[in-house]
Amino acid sequence: MIPLNNRTLGETEIIGGMAKLIEVQMWDPNSAGVKFIISATDYHHDLFEEWEFTNEDEAKRAFADLSARAIC
Repeated sequence: MIPLNNRTLGETEIIGGMAKLIEVQMWDPNSAGVKFIISATDYHHDLFEEWEFTNEDEAKRAFADLSARAIC
């Protein structure tokens, strides 16, 4: 699938960098869909971890958990 569009649903500071919850609209010739990504980067925007979800509630719970545990 090809990513068409994305939007940031949340952003938080974590130890060593930032984390974002991103909604990505996906497309291919036979279907369309949405996936959710939690992307963690250092302060230089170098990616050090990324998690993918297909369920929005699951992604939001994981992001809330990360935000609560990784407060600077």
